[in-house]
Parts: sequence; structure tokens; C-alpha cells
Amino acid sequence: MFASVAPLLKLPRTSTAFDYLVPKELEKIVQAGQQVSVPFRNRRSVRGVIIALKQKPFKKGVPLKPIKKIIQETPIAPWRLRLSQWLASYYHCSLGGGMRLVVKNH
Repeated sequence: MFASVAPLLKLPRTSTAFDYLVPKELEKIVQAGQQVSVPFRNRRSVRGVIIALKQKPFKKGVPLKPIKKIIQETPIAPWRLRLSQWLASYYHCSLGGGMRLVVKNH
């Protein structure tokens, strides 16, 4: 199983979500809207929000890093996910930028 995660970082507005491998021990409890810890670029780990779960990664043949842990088991409400996507498109920021506003008030 794979998860699309929006890192809660200031990124270019074209950045949306990145694919991560869901470890076997988390497959039964992982849900869209949960905050997770993931490795990102040269940082050890960053917070992110799972946008979607899927069976196939976006790009085949690219090695994916696994989700490290679930930070918050209670998922963000679906309307908050939609609100963050609207914020990102309206204000021309990354999905993580819009998501940071929603997560702060969660």
C-alpha cells in the first residue's frame, strides 16, 4: 500500500504530495487525514498529512521511502482536507502550505 503525503513545509506552489510506502505494521490503522512523520530530502523527518491511500505508486520503478510513524491517529476531517486544497489553489501556494493553516487549528 502507498500513501500520498503533503509535507507541512514551505515548498514551491507546484509541489503537491509525495508518495511513501506504508509499512506492513501500519497498513491496518493508516487513514487519509492522519499526521505522519516521513523522511524528506536531506532532513531526517518532517510532519505531513496523508492525502490519499492507493495500491500503486504514481511512478513505477522509483524506490520509495517508508512512513516512519503516525503522529496523530485521529484524522483531519474531510472538509478540512478540501479546504486546504482550495487554499493552495486560490493563494497559489503548495498543498503543504495550505495544510499547515488547517492543521494548526485542528
